[in-house]
Amino acid sequence: MYKNNNRLTGSPAHRQTIHGFTLIEVMIAVAILAFGIVGITRSYVVMINTLEAAEYSLEAVCLLKERMFYARAKAIEEKNLYPGVEKGKFTGEYDDFSWQTAVRMVDSSLEEPEYKEGVVTTTKKEIIMYLNEVKVTVSSFRARRLRSYGLVAYVEGYEEEDIIR
Repeated sequence: MYKNNNRLTGSPAHRQTIHGFTLIEVMIAVAILAFGIVGITRSYVVMINTLEAAEYSLEAVCLLKERMFYARAKAIEEKNLYPGVEKGKFTGEYDDFSWQTAVRMVDSSLEEPEYKEGVVTTTKKEIIMYLNEVKVTVSSFRARRLRSYGLVAYVEGYEEEDIIR
């Protein structure tokens, strides 16, 4: 009689259970693992980009405050700010940043009313207040994108005759 060495053939009672995974099960597991790794990698890249943007924003705001401080110090030193635009680049570690300071005179004329019995009759005199609008902008062209931050402040101005030099 011929003896069959293949244990999978024969009647179900004589079969032995083989432990392990089929090729399809392994391929499905690898595909699921690959999708998970791609998702984690993508979130890591997004996190790195967000971190770089936050670092840029922090640097830009610090440089913006520095330029605004310089503009105010100049206004105090010269007793006035004159309308115009100044441009420049930062040096050293921040050489990829540029700045622009624009000063514009804002003329705010107010009339002081004269009241008689609760009714405005005439204007008594004109009060003139000069303000200089100081707009500082810091820009950088990083990662093929131009990013700019701006800050506007108002500094008291003086008429030309009132400036003591």
